[in-house]
Amino acid sequence: MITTHSPYILSSVNNLMYAYNMGKIEGDKTEKIIAKEYWLNPEDVSCYSFEGGTAVEILNRGEGLINTEKIDSVSRLMGEEFDQLLALDVEFNNHGAN
Repeated sequence: MITTHSPYILSSVNNLMYAYNMGKIEGDKTEKIIAKEYWLNPEDVSCYSFEGGTAVEILNRGEGLINTEKIDSVSRLMGEEFDQLLALDVEFNNHGAN
C-alpha cells in the first residue's frame, strides 16, 4: 500500500502497468525499456482519490492505467500551493521585513 500526493509516483506506477500491458504485445521490446520484473499487472492495483470524504477509483480498468487527468490535477494543486507560498514570501520580504 502506498499513500501519496506525488505525481511522480503515480506516473511511475502508470508506466509499470503500461509496460505490463505492452509486454503482452511486444515483450522483448518492452523489456528493453523496463525490466519485466518491475511490470505491474493492473488487476493487482487499486488507485483512489479522496474527494469530499469519498474514495473515488481513478484507475481506468479498461485501459489498465491511472487517469492522467487526476495525475495532472495533483501537479496543478502542488504548483498552486507553491505559488501561494511564494506570494506570501514576496509579501513578507516587501512589507513584513520593514
